[in-house]
Amino acid sequence: MCSFAPRCLSIDLEVGLRDTRIHSLAALRGDLPGASLHFRQGDLFAALERLDALAEGASFLLGHNLIAFDLPHLAAAKPDLRLLQLPAVDTLWLNPLAFPRNPYHQTT
Repeated sequence: MCSFAPRCLSIDLEVGLRDTRIHSLAALRGDLPGASLHFRQGDLFAALERLDALAEGASFLLGHNLIAFDLPHLAAAKPDLRLLQLPAVDTLWLNPLAFPRNPYHQTT
């Protein structure tokens, strides 16, 4: 049996509409069983440090609307995150390949 566990860090942020601050985040390493992070409240700076540590050894970042949304918010909150140097795969851009008939994917 073949398993698929890319060395990536999957990230999702929840950001306040009014204050544009990161209110919660979750991250998961697909190649490291049990390696995850959940932040809902407390010290955001410490959570971002843990997120950066979790990214150590990852080949790329993965997320939905990662490039236009999550990464700019992470950079604004802590510009020296090493994970910001990793390549990013954004599932928002991959979605039309999987579901080309959805009307919001049509370009004409």
